[in-house]
Amino acid sequence: MIYYDSPEIIALRKLITSKKKYLATIKVEFAYQQLQKEIMLLEKDILPIVLNNSSVNHSEFARYALTCFDLALTHRCNGLLIYQPIELQYSEQPKIGICNSMANSPYRKPGAVEVFVVNMDGYGVEPMPLNLNAFMP
Repeated sequence: MIYYDSPEIIALRKLITSKKKYLATIKVEFAYQQLQKEIMLLEKDILPIVLNNSSVNHSEFARYALTCFDLALTHRCNGLLIYQPIELQYSEQPKIGICNSMANSPYRKPGAVEVFVVNMDGYGVEPMPLNLNAFMP
């Protein structure tokens, strides 16, 4: 299984890397030691917690998605659409990512379905087609 880091993990790793680069430029011993302590805290204490929580969240969603997939197979469905809210607090148009493996297939071909999203909270909705090929190595 290919595992992708969450945005929080990516940001934390970038922060640690930038602090390490800056550490090499520090000449004052006290400042050097303080920044070194901060880097160690981020690497040894904070990063493992973020990695674990991110992994748990991914595992819970994967379990839910597989349960839905199995249920769809049981009912002999031709496709599966899962809506998973990620953030419930928003003040503008919600942005909904859509992954459609058949998005580039010509219509009138089995499996080529265009997906639309309608939002009922009055803010409207901004559907965003997500290209998974951009993330695949």
